[in-house]
Amino acid sequence: MIPKKPMPRLEATMFDQIPLRDMERGLAKPIATVGMEPNEISKKSGLQFESAEDDLDRLEAALIHSKSGRQYALVRHEHQPGPGTDILTNEHSPRLTDDLLEVLQLLRIQLEDLTWIHPDIGVDRIRR
Repeated sequence: MIPKKPMPRLEATMFDQIPLRDMERGLAKPIATVGMEPNEISKKSGLQFESAEDDLDRLEAALIHSKSGRQYALVRHEHQPGPGTDILTNEHSPRLTDDLLEVLQLLRIQLEDLTWIHPDIGVDRIRR
């Protein structure tokens, strides 16, 4: 049996990448779409995307755990209609704006890199 390669510990960041198998229940609410494909995000952040399938499609995904204790997923479905990679948070999160602010900071993604933002997020607060 070949041992699985451990997920990278990204020392210069404030998060850890964890395997998809450790994803918390409810990590399913898209809060934004980054106008980059997984390979571009990997080059920028060091994240390694895993291949997987959900009930919709084949996908590439990366899962991060922030120092604040939150989990976020970056997901690109194979047959997604538009370009980019979705950022997901917990579907019951009452703090969508805070979640997006945190993940943007963690991944060093700029607001201008986003092609879609969930309508419940206070974009004005993000721009400050």
